[in-house]
Amino acid sequence: MLNKLKLPTLVLGAALALLPTTGFARDQDYYRDQRAVMRHERHEARRMARAYRYHHGYYDRWGVWHP
Repeated sequence: MLNKLKLPTLVLGAALALLPTTGFARDQDYYRDQRAVMRHERHEARRMARAYRYHHGYYDRWGVWHP
């Protein structure tokens, strides 16, 4: 009885050991893309802040207004 279960158990264990690694790679690509989008949004926000800084004043990083 035990001899019949050795091979299927070994195959199932090997398959379960290899399956999760493909999901991690997909998640890593997703998060890399999200970081790129966030980096672009921060860059655009800084660029727009520079455009409006010199008209009437600006806020520093602590939120204090400087004329």
